[in-house]
Amino acid sequence: MPMIKSLLGQQFKNICFTGLNRVEYLPDGSDQPIFGDSWQDVSDDQARRTMCLAFFAPRDLSGEPVDPASILIENYSDEDVPDAIAAESIKHIPLMDYCRMPPADSNTVNFIVVADVIFHWDIKDNYLQPTSQLTWVQDIKAILKSYPRSYTKNVYTNWQKDKLEELRVNVLPLRESPVFSEVWLNMPSFQEKHGNIMLTLGILVSLVAFAITYMQDMKIKELQDQKRSVVTSMPSGQNYSVLSNLIRTQQQNMSYREYFPFILKDISYAIQYSGMKIDSFELEVPNPQEAPKNLLLTINANSDAYDGWLEEEPVAKSFLALSSTVQAVRRQPGSKKMKLEGIIPLMSAIKEIHPYLQEARKTRAIGNRTLGNTSEEKNKETGDDS
Repeated sequence: MPMIKSLLGQQFKNICFTGLNRVEYLPDGSDQPIFGDSWQDVSDDQARRTMCLAFFAPRDLSGEPVDPASILIENYSDEDVPDAIAAESIKHIPLMDYCRMPPADSNTVNFIVVADVIFHWDIKDNYLQPTSQLTWVQDIKAILKSYPRSYTKNVYTNWQKDKLEELRVNVLPLRESPVFSEVWLNMPSFQEKHGNIMLTLGILVSLVAFAITYMQDMKIKELQDQKRSVVTSMPSGQNYSVLSNLIRTQQQNMSYREYFPFILKDISYAIQYSGMKIDSFELEVPNPQEAPKNLLLTINANSDAYDGWLEEEPVAKSFLALSSTVQAVRRQPGSKKMKLEGIIPLMSAIKEIHPYLQEARKTRAIGNRTLGNTSEEKNKETGDDS
């Protein structure tokens, strides 16, 4: 059986089921249904921002599901409104087509009683039939006769539940009905759902790269000033040795600076595609006064994103597998929320990045040569015309 993503009430505050000739609406904070002729009649623009629209689109003669938009527009849209405008009205509303429900567990039959229909599904298929508030109990009783008594029977409804006591079924509210990815037609992707987070993360990486580059440029200027001071003094004595070592260390630091943007991109890629929910991350050199051999990475997760190491460990392993530069990670001892510490061997990372850097240099050099040739040709043509 497909894995249940969540329950209907956990995903949506307002829920509207459309039946054959009427709809049933469950507003936020209430389990008392509101009935109407169309979903536009029972909901307003504000409610639709957190509402899902559930319906039953039966399969056509070829066995393929019917286009849900055409059913909703044909049955419930005003005739004066063009189809394009009507389709736009449901474009941003989560759509649940229960006729695409995956099979149930073996020895189990599930019912949804809502609006003016009884929808039930078992391990073989799903079925839809009309009903009313006067006959729905007898309709369920007739359906149950086709299943063995040993079956588990679940009925999801907000109607008068005491009428089902004699049938010996499990009665559950509609908000506890399962939500499957097969049913949710326009389920947002990870990028759509977390697009703002990814954009913020990209801006953060760019700012970090810019800050590192700026700081290194300042170091270069400071180093050049120090070199000019050394030239004017006698190159001997303890001060000269100290300054020489300092210059050598800074030169080694500068030789690594062009690799930092690639390392940051690799870390950001691993965070994004591992699905890690982070608050911030930091990349630092252990000792700024010495040429680094390793870089230290610290990742702070959202405070309420994970509940214990059992949830944190798979995410950490996925991050480590996706990163080409991070060699090892560990959870910081004593921290309440997830806080990972990682180590990046600089020479190993450079070996991974260097081929891509060389290719980028070649591409940039070819582009510069092409641009220069184009400028020379334009200058020649201008001279000939004159």
